[in-house]
Amino acid sequence: MKKMNLFSPSLKLRNNLAIIGSGKKILSQRYGEKIDSYEDVIRFNAARVDEYKKFVGSKTTLRVINNNIFECKKYSSHKEDCIFFSTIKNCKIAVISPFKFTKEDKSEDANMLNKYYFCEGKIKKFLVCFYFIKNFSIFSDLLKLAFKKNFSVGFFTILICVSSGIKPSIFGFDIKENMSERAFYWRNNHPIGNTHNLAEEHRIIEKLLKKDLIELF
Repeated sequence: MKKMNLFSPSLKLRNNLAIIGSGKKILSQRYGEKIDSYEDVIRFNAARVDEYKKFVGSKTTLRVINNNIFECKKYSSHKEDCIFFSTIKNCKIAVISPFKFTKEDKSEDANMLNKYYFCEGKIKKFLVCFYFIKNFSIFSDLLKLAFKKNFSVGFFTILICVSSGIKPSIFGFDIKENMSERAFYWRNNHPIGNTHNLAEEHRIIEKLLKKDLIELF
């Protein structure tokens, strides 16, 4: 077990870890059985499983969500995801947010027998960059990106796992993705906002792959 950097309370994951992205490319291969063979499996936000098990597997040992999903009840635009997320019970949930939540916010979402772990505050994205200082090219790219944009939860999770000493197996991240045709495997036409720079994140993921810090399927 490895302790994951930057989370409170302490979060530990196994070395035998699969991270499942939401890219539509994952539907091109039946990775379901392979994914379920990992000891720990991470999924993100409102990623569906039931209808896609032969492609994405069925196991989830940790779900990582952003602040919008955590507080989806406050946002009418996230109604569908809120309904889905309200059905999740008895799960470990890690929340990555650029700002801190109040105790009231946390207590409101702690009623589904889920265990929550928090990585809060903009400073955390800068802290994770410094774990890569020995790989200066990656460190430099991360720092430049951190000053301009927030990291997506998928990208941030990869960085935290690698910085914590785990070489994760990654599925559903298309580093050659055409951003103009971006879609989740369970939802078409997912728009790109101004919060993240996914193209730059993919370029850095490619560097992590070349350094043998991750395995990409």
